[in-house]
Amino acid sequence: MKKKQKGQAILEMALILPVFVLVALGMADVVWALERTANLEYIVNESARCEALNGIPCTMQSYHDYALSLARNLRMNDHNLTILTPTCVEGVSCTVTGTYLFQPIGVYFPHITIQRTGTAVLPPL
Repeated sequence: MKKKQKGQAILEMALILPVFVLVALGMADVVWALERTANLEYIVNESARCEALNGIPCTMQSYHDYALSLARNLRMNDHNLTILTPTCVEGVSCTVTGTYLFQPIGVYFPHITIQRTGTAVLPPL
């Protein structure tokens, strides 16, 4: 390879490498955001179930403590997790809404607020 061709290859790599890095970080952030969304969906559904059954499945913890323990088990930053007070219709259903602030790795990407609602419907007695 001639000296001129080596210089051209280095220049091309210097121009293309930042684009590849941003695309790779963007793909990783999308995957992690989807994972956090699925985890939040699980947390709010289980918290609604816990509240609907009066704390029986969650070893008598409050719905909020139960949600935070699930978040820690799923390696989510529980400081970014907000669980709103459940809305329950006595003997019928409970609804829990959760919000998670997702902070991407890439500094060029905005923070994303993920919100999910879970409902637990009680079976008829």
